[in-house]
Amino acid sequence: MPLPHDSVRNRQRPTLCVLALAAGAGLCAILLIRPHQAPLWPEVGLLAALVIFIATIAWTIRNQRRTSEQLRASEERYRLIADNTSDLVCLHGLDGRYQWASPSATALTGWTPEQLVGRDPYEMLHPDDVERVRSESHAILLSSGRATTVSYRLRRADGSHVWLETVNHLVCDAAGKPIAIQTSSRDITQRKADEAQLSEIRKAAAMAERMASIGTLAGGVAHEFNNLNAVVMGNVEMALRRSDLPPEARRRLDQIRDAVDREKGIVEALLTFSRSERGSTEVVDLGRIASTTLALARRTLRQRRVTLAVELPSEPVFATIPTGSLGQVLLNLLLNACDAIDRRDDPRIWVNLQRKGGRGILSVRDNGIGIEPELVTRIFEPFFSTKGEHATAEHGQSWLHGSGLGLSVCQTLVGQMGGTIAVESRSGEGATFTVSIPLSDAPRPIADPTVTPTPCARVLVVDDEPEIRRLLCEHLIAAGHVAVEAKDGHQALDHLGHEEIDLVLLNWSMPGLDGQGVLEHIELHPERSWPPIVVVSGWTGSGSGIDRWRREIVGQLRKPFSLDQVRSSVDRALCGLRETSDEDSSSL
Repeated sequence: MPLPHDSVRNRQRPTLCVLALAAGAGLCAILLIRPHQAPLWPEVGLLAALVIFIATIAWTIRNQRRTSEQLRASEERYRLIADNTSDLVCLHGLDGRYQWASPSATALTGWTPEQLVGRDPYEMLHPDDVERVRSESHAILLSSGRATTVSYRLRRADGSHVWLETVNHLVCDAAGKPIAIQTSSRDITQRKADEAQLSEIRKAAAMAERMASIGTLAGGVAHEFNNLNAVVMGNVEMALRRSDLPPEARRRLDQIRDAVDREKGIVEALLTFSRSERGSTEVVDLGRIASTTLALARRTLRQRRVTLAVELPSEPVFATIPTGSLGQVLLNLLLNACDAIDRRDDPRIWVNLQRKGGRGILSVRDNGIGIEPELVTRIFEPFFSTKGEHATAEHGQSWLHGSGLGLSVCQTLVGQMGGTIAVESRSGEGATFTVSIPLSDAPRPIADPTVTPTPCARVLVVDDEPEIRRLLCEHLIAAGHVAVEAKDGHQALDHLGHEEIDLVLLNWSMPGLDGQGVLEHIELHPERSWPPIVVVSGWTGSGSGIDRWRREIVGQLRKPFSLDQVRSSVDRALCGLRETSDEDSSSL
């Protein structure tokens, strides 16, 4: 195969012997024809000139032979490299067309070198790379003469694309005029695949970090809202207990209480989204939970004129899941289905629960607007919504309102159950959400301990919010107990060191010495007898360290709380019963 720098070798010159014989014959002829008496020095001079000429010719022939041998060795080395390298080495005209290609072209591109010669490589580049290669490599090389490196996708003979990284050099003649372009290309397809995978991993890590930050923020916001809700709800409940309350005032207070209840649902969604750990679990009948949830949602379904079709198994379907999680998932899916069929003719929802192998399959199907294909992968993202201001001219329902947390909360809860959630949908043809949960054996019957009302007890209320302390004290006094207030952990320890305290209602998150600090002090003094502790809080979040104190904490009281909840928690703690709350223990 010809090389890009092949040259025509010089023809063999007459050998030194032939020249010497010719020179000798010429000298003899001169001697024969010269006159006998003529001087000899002209012949001697001629002979000397002839010797010098022969020596010059011999030196020239020797140098040409050496140069020819060096050129031949260089060309052999170049041929050896070009024929055996895995990289693609090519020579191009200044317009880019192939003039020569190494044999590695076949393995790398599927094209033979003969097929490449004369072709324009830009015709074989991926359309998205053509302009970039022209501007970032070819134009710079011709204008500045500076070597360039560029990566691009080249179409192979079979139609697939290979990623190449090409180094371009300008070839010039002896006068420095550009005459060609030499390229060396390497296959970087695997490197590009690795870079893409690494990019996805980095995106996933960044998303996980972002979600963790959002979760922490959501939990903190929920905690503050719960504090405010506790104040509002507590005062509303105390006011509603008055017998002389005017009807109009009672009606308005009822409206406030209903609004706080609705807001509590949003706060619970934030709390659920903010934590990823699995909380306390129990064995439940999935069918019973579905029936209870559907009963709660029937009023909403009737108001929206939805036809509901339900298929539940006649036999119990047991699963060990976090308490209350499946009900919340089903309720969210029902409300989403109601939104999807809003303003549709003949709105319908189908709910089906069945046992399939070792799993319980719960599906919620609607005949609503469906989900666009490009949005199916995003519907479980937190704060992503196609309702209200998030709706577009092509997608969504601008007349509805959504927080974008419903489905992300469902995914979190289903993950805590050890299950999966999936969606099947086509635009305009409704959607089907399917929840799959691993099943378990039937629960063993457990005797329900009875709680008898406790006599008057001295209860220490520890909270940095004055309004929360006041409400708790009012609830305790209404229940017949004596309430003692402490605004932080230091005051709490001072009361515990000088007074007889029967029970501590301890806020976990406080400035200064918080709930954990109080428990750490108690741990350092095991010689003393400490009263039982009930944690009062709206949120602690994951990683707060509260799991370490599960033995010391006998109960929990979630904000916002009611008088009945305060009484129940206090009575159980004073009776020596450890509370098994229906709330996720991770959100004390």
